[in-house]
Amino acid sequence: MKLKNLGVICGIFASFSVFAFRDVSPNSKLQPALTYFIEKNALEDRGFFRSESDIPALMFWKLLLIDAGFDPNSASFDTQLPPNIEESDEMAPYLREAIRRDFIDQNKEFKVLKPIKRIKALELLLKTKGIRIGVKTSSKFKKMVKGVSPLAKYLPKLEAAYVSGILTKYDLEHIKAYENVSRRDFVLWLYRWHQNGEKRETSLDLLNKKDIHTYNYQKRRAKVKTNKKKFGKKVQVQTLNLSEILGHKNSSSKDKNLQVLNAIFDEIEQKYKFSDKLTGELKEKMVDAAIGAMVKELGDKYSTYIGPEKSKNFMNSLDGKFEGIGAYVEMINNRFTITSPIKGSPAEAAGIMAGDIVLKVDGEDITGQNIR
Repeated sequence: MKLKNLGVICGIFASFSVFAFRDVSPNSKLQPALTYFIEKNALEDRGFFRSESDIPALMFWKLLLIDAGFDPNSASFDTQLPPNIEESDEMAPYLREAIRRDFIDQNKEFKVLKPIKRIKALELLLKTKGIRIGVKTSSKFKKMVKGVSPLAKYLPKLEAAYVSGILTKYDLEHIKAYENVSRRDFVLWLYRWHQNGEKRETSLDLLNKKDIHTYNYQKRRAKVKTNKKKFGKKVQVQTLNLSEILGHKNSSSKDKNLQVLNAIFDEIEQKYKFSDKLTGELKEKMVDAAIGAMVKELGDKYSTYIGPEKSKNFMNSLDGKFEGIGAYVEMINNRFTITSPIKGSPAEAAGIMAGDIVLKVDGEDITGQNIR
């Protein structure tokens, strides 16, 4: 009987062990989040939490990556660590994973005590959760955010975080994007995402749509209007009913999109008032413009479309040879700047690092030239 009672007492103490942060009350609104991450082994329940302090590097990367599914005990890759981090360092497995995901540069010293900005923390959180950052910010969201310029480049990130349940309206009112993120805020951001259904939304405009990748073609119309000023008071309107053209209900979204493009192109050829101007060259330019617009809509600075003529000139400038050293390059201040060498590439083997500036290629000065 005594042994049974002892077992019950031990069980009670174990159940309350998650409340080990001495400066966080069991009744605090922060406590459920701390409990959640302690149980996931992403937080160590000891000492003081210091909720309003800047989040330290080890706590940040451990929380972020373990919550993204990373298990430091099963990591087997041999990624090179930053030069100032030893193999025995507690941060080593987390930094390896961060390097593997291209979050940090392995060639630079890792500043263990450097705080992380709130907007950078949000960006990394969005990436690990697979939440797409929109190219533009919806007008609805711009009206919600007070005290922030509507031209602020980080607004799409805030909107994606808000509609995915990471940020609240209160957060938006006190965002302070370029201040350091606190331990309390980052833990709550991660926890809220799980509590709100792990949504992956981009903007308020798409939030209530069942599938942002499909379109209601039955209601969609393509309209071509003539210029009212040029043709007088009568406005000629030509309507293309896409539902009659598509017809097939079982067609994939991809097939329907292609059918729409073909249908509109055919309609222009048949009914465009200035058909004599639709030369073969103009049609090629129209197709090029459509392809370029599709690639641009990706919002990816590393993806671009080069038309046939530009592509031909580019290849000719290389004397028919296309060789890569294995590095990402951008034009910064009109200079060829290495943004990142690719792992395992000749560039990495040669010791090329992010931030290096290319001045000559095969002994020839490339000053004033452009990537394209």
